[in-house]
Parts: sequence; structure tokens; C-alpha cells
Amino acid sequence: MIVNTPVARLISNNIPAHKYHKAGISCNLVGKDGVCAVCLGEFEEGEELRTLPECLHSFHVSCIDMWLFSHPNCPICRADPFPH
Repeated sequence: MIVNTPVARLISNNIPAHKYHKAGISCNLVGKDGVCAVCLGEFEEGEELRTLPECLHSFHVSCIDMWLFSHPNCPICRADPFPH
């Protein structure tokens, strides 16, 4: 469980969650694969995702939140997830 810490607030304030829809604008944000690079699970209709603003890679909310607690970059391309 993610607690209310400065890192958690930084993530939630700068990288809002959105629902995944196979057909629609969210599909453009997650790419063709529709797979979370952290857990390798496929995105399911209505799941909450976060799309990193600098590189536009998307992940399950819980996966990317846990990743960002211990890594300062995107798990795919190493881009800085927090715009300056």
C-alpha cells in the first residue's frame, strides 16, 4: 500500500491517472501493445493507468507508483517522469 508521502504526492500531483479504453483517446497514449512494462500484464478495459508526461509511456497505477518510489525514471526509456 502506498502511503501519503512526499513522493506519493509528487506522483499523484504530476502524473494523473486515467481509465484505459481500447477504443478512444487513451488507446493512443498506451501504444499498440497495451501492456504494462513493469508487470507485463495486458491493460483491461476501465483499468486505471498513469501516462508519463515526458515520454507518454503508460503503466498500471500501482505498478508505476511502486517503480517511481525506487527509480527516478521511466522503466522503458529512462526519461525523467517529472516535467521541470
